[in-house]
This record gives sequence, C-alpha cells and structure tokens, in this order.
Amino acid sequence: ALTDQGLIFYWGQNYFGEAGDGTRGMKLIPNLLNTSGSVLEGKNVTQALACYTHTMALSDDGEVFAWGSNRGGQLAYSYVAFNVFITRPLRIN
Repeated sequence: ALTDQGLIFYWGQNYFGEAGDGTRGMKLIPNLLNTSGSVLEGKNVTQALACYTHTMALSDDGEVFAWGSNRGGQLAYSYVAFNVFITRPLRIN
C-alpha cells in the first residue's frame, strides 16, 4: 500500500522477496518499508504496483524500481539471472 506521503507498507506471503525488506517469508501485519540506505532513500514514490511475485515503484523524478521474483524477466534486469529473487529494491535503468 502506498500512502499520500509516498510511504510503502507491505504484508503477505513474501515468498519471492516482494516485500522489499531483504527477507523472504510471511508478513502477517503491515510493515513500513525502510528505505534508509537503499536506492529508494530520499525518493518520493508516487505510484506502486504489488503483484503476486514482485513489486514495482515509480518516483516523482521518473525512476522505476522493482523487487521480488525475476523468474519470467518481469523485473527487467538484464544483469540478473531470470531465476533469482531480489529482496531489496533495485533501480531499473
């Protein structure tokens, strides 16, 4: 969930790392995504998409970020193997 202040809260299965907190495993209650030290630090997120296997975010400066499963190439990371789980947000170039 994305708040009006650009904060991202996550919860759910998190089998693929789609929570973005560096872990995999069930999240039973909403948690605030800690962006400190990540590529999202200082970014104003204006849109977020939470799918079954991955999550994406768009910042107000037009940058796109993604995390979770890249099994089908859905994260658009050419430098990451397709069968890899990305558990922290990465910038899509």
